[in-house]
Amino acid sequence: PPVQPPPTIPPVSTYPGTLRTIRVSTASAIRQAMNEARPGDLIRIAPGSYTLTQQFWIDKKGTATNPIYLIADGARGSVKFTSTGDESFNVGGGASYLVFEGFEVVRARNDVFHIQDGAHHITLRNLNLHDAGPDGDVVKINQAHHITIEGCDLARPGRRTDGSEAFWQEALDLVDVDDAI
Repeated sequence: PPVQPPPTIPPVSTYPGTLRTIRVSTASAIRQAMNEARPGDLIRIAPGSYTLTQQFWIDKKGTATNPIYLIADGARGSVKFTSTGDESFNVGGGASYLVFEGFEVVRARNDVFHIQDGAHHITLRNLNLHDAGPDGDVVKINQAHHITIEGCDLARPGRRTDGSEAFWQEALDLVDVDDAI
């Protein structure tokens, strides 16, 4: 078969409400950019592999007209996070209007991606999330609302350690969640 050209990187206009673009290429720069993010920021992560040695806690607040985006700056899966921490990504503290797109997160000692604590208007799009730790879910969402998950590949939740008949945790676990798609 003919070789397919790599997918093009979507233009900024694909991300409504973007006011500025921030390009990052190290794990520490990603954390710093997200910690300092303002509504309308588009954080583009350079293709490559990144190790998270501790949970990536995100409590930033975008707005309905100016969300905050954290996206792979390349084809889907061109950015890969490997975690050695308890949870890879943890979105909470009332975080709002955030969009995560195009990257892969693999391995955690617990949940791979956790949305909780009053977070709302969170979108997970075209993510590859897999290999949760013991008793870990791939995506765990609790006490949150207006959550959208689209085009994501969720695989290999953690094995339950309590010996119950259900040997594995969930790929997608929603508890006390309103308005999820």
